[in-house]
Amino acid sequence: MTSSTCPDDSNDELKPILLDRISVAEKMIEKLSVKPLCDLESSPQLKKRLLSDISFLYKMRDGKTPLMKKYLDTTNVPHFMNLCEAINRYDLVVGIHVAFSYRDEERNKIKHIVDIVSDQGNQWVKIISRSPRGIVMDWLAGGNCRHIFEQAETYIETAERFKKNYIRPEIVFDFISGVPDKIAIKLESIGIRVAGKRIPIESLAKIPEDFLEDLEPVEEQKTEDMPPVNLDVSSVLVLCSNLTHPGGLDHKFKSNTLKIQMDMERKIPARLQLEKLLKDRKLIMCQTAYNSCQSIVKIVGGPTEQERFAKLMENVEVVEDDTSDRAKRLAARFDATNLNVSERSITIFGSGDEYAAVTATANKRFVRAARQKGVYFHILLHESRGLTEQKELPLDEKIELNADQNDSKEEFFRKMDFPSERTKSIDCKQGAVRAVRYNVDGNYCLSCGSDKTVKLWNPLTSTLLKTYTGTGNEVFDAQSSSDNAQIVCGGADRAVTVFDVETGKQLRRWRGHGARVNAVAFNEESSIVFSGSMDGTMQAWDNRSRSEKAIQMFTESTDGILSIDINKHEIVAGSADCSYRIYNIRDGMMYVDFLGEAVTSVHFTPDSNCILATTQNSHLRMMDKSNGKMLVDYKSHKNGEYKIDNAILSNCEYVATGSEDSSAYIYNLITGEVAVKLPHTSKVVHSVAANPKKPHLLTAAGQMLFLWVPKNDEIVVE
Repeated sequence: MTSSTCPDDSNDELKPILLDRISVAEKMIEKLSVKPLCDLESSPQLKKRLLSDISFLYKMRDGKTPLMKKYLDTTNVPHFMNLCEAINRYDLVVGIHVAFSYRDEERNKIKHIVDIVSDQGNQWVKIISRSPRGIVMDWLAGGNCRHIFEQAETYIETAERFKKNYIRPEIVFDFISGVPDKIAIKLESIGIRVAGKRIPIESLAKIPEDFLEDLEPVEEQKTEDMPPVNLDVSSVLVLCSNLTHPGGLDHKFKSNTLKIQMDMERKIPARLQLEKLLKDRKLIMCQTAYNSCQSIVKIVGGPTEQERFAKLMENVEVVEDDTSDRAKRLAARFDATNLNVSERSITIFGSGDEYAAVTATANKRFVRAARQKGVYFHILLHESRGLTEQKELPLDEKIELNADQNDSKEEFFRKMDFPSERTKSIDCKQGAVRAVRYNVDGNYCLSCGSDKTVKLWNPLTSTLLKTYTGTGNEVFDAQSSSDNAQIVCGGADRAVTVFDVETGKQLRRWRGHGARVNAVAFNEESSIVFSGSMDGTMQAWDNRSRSEKAIQMFTESTDGILSIDINKHEIVAGSADCSYRIYNIRDGMMYVDFLGEAVTSVHFTPDSNCILATTQNSHLRMMDKSNGKMLVDYKSHKNGEYKIDNAILSNCEYVATGSEDSSAYIYNLITGEVAVKLPHTSKVVHSVAANPKKPHLLTAAGQMLFLWVPKNDEIVVE
């Protein structure tokens, strides 16, 4: 029997179209969740629009909304599909479906959407999915859509307000199904670049003579002069570094930073990228930048790098420091909020501003901090590289992850400083072990049980030292204080509890959450406790007072908080809303990065420059904290159902994760390759903890804890 919401005469015809739209939308959502689209500006917003459209389509499919052509025509799925496919035709795409807002002369807020922002922001692309005949009819009769010339005027007006590096972005109208030839010529005459097959307008419709006169091209627009480029110190290092020149990748480095840069240089040649941006541009450098570069190159640079610097300066004009007024005001605002920003950066960016130059830089932190304060400098952003000539090692001096082909398997593992052998198996006898955590010095560990207890262990001897009771339900997380005198835990009882390590006495109990507590953490001094809950809040508690109220509540997440990590004055919180948020307590800033799936575990790297984030789609990602870009993707493990922990090993050369395939995985931090797979009998290995001092790893599966150490470790292997 046919549903009354779907007329008989249209259902058979419209149903295939509906199902096709749903299929296309689902595939697009998948594309927007992975690289490269997930990294683009406004990609999450486009994904949200698609989710709204697909929800409406599902209702028509399920009979909850009438299946009618006029409803199908209101969805944007075909246009968004054309938009995503068109991205491949443009270089250096940085944004998709990007909103630009401003107020007109009457103070009305105007919001303009640009389909594709490419060429690092220097090009705006509009995708036109409408048929050539439809375009002509809109122009002739004023159809439902604004005609093409009105759209062009809006693009030009908005681009004038949002110049990139003092130049209006180039505007491209990309006609998917073709463009009427005379309309294309008129668009080009007003400064629009036209892409798409040209179709004689007479073949599409009969055009009145007076309308044809309107299609006469206007006088050609004068092109703008290119502004000079102000070189930052980071730009000079990229142009001079051995790493960015032929043969620079034929070496090894002890520094983890240089290892990461070498791996990135293989993927993105930084010098070639920068030289393309600098081509045919006048180069200037303020005196402060020149003095800094001269000092750095002299002390850190090798002979070849010093020669490159001298040759580069033959084509660079050194100008006096002249900081712009808005840069000076920015410096005052930084001082007022105690934000540690170097005076050198203020001078370099401020001088570029004053000389009406575009500053070439890799200093993403300063650019981001300035934007948070409402100051948008004109910049050419590029990757960073260090001077490497004096730090180069011969290829055979240091053993890499890929052992020599003549090495036996045993010799390979002997050389590798990562856990590969199980030495201890501990039956915790506390039901399912929900989490395992090392204390701050790595001598002891905590296990959180489904039996409402927290247990303190010596993992090297399998000795149970103490059991802490008094929580009202399962315990999901626990942490020890910086002096090892206290333990904080949280769980299904929705409370945060602090115990005295020695006596086991309950010292504090806070009940401010409305749902289970998934994560807890002390600050550096252990004076404040942070907790994250399924109620979507992260709360801060004063551990020095008897107050039962939170001293601060963070409510930005739209779903449960799953993980918390703290590094000095910064907190990172992973959320089920598919994002992690970084809170800078010192300057009051909050940064958010969207990863597309629930973020179940987050950790700062020891240098605090990156975030290791686990998502519930079998991905573990190393993210650049300064710009939210993914540096490495670790994806051999399985994780689609449970909350899985990650960890960074003490030598900072490996990362670890649990998995849903009866294993734990250890990856090479730099290459993303699997160093070793640690087998377990339980299907799910959900919790891992890295010893902060040694290359040891604890894993939890079922009711068991396991200690893993390198093969050549002195601990006796089981």
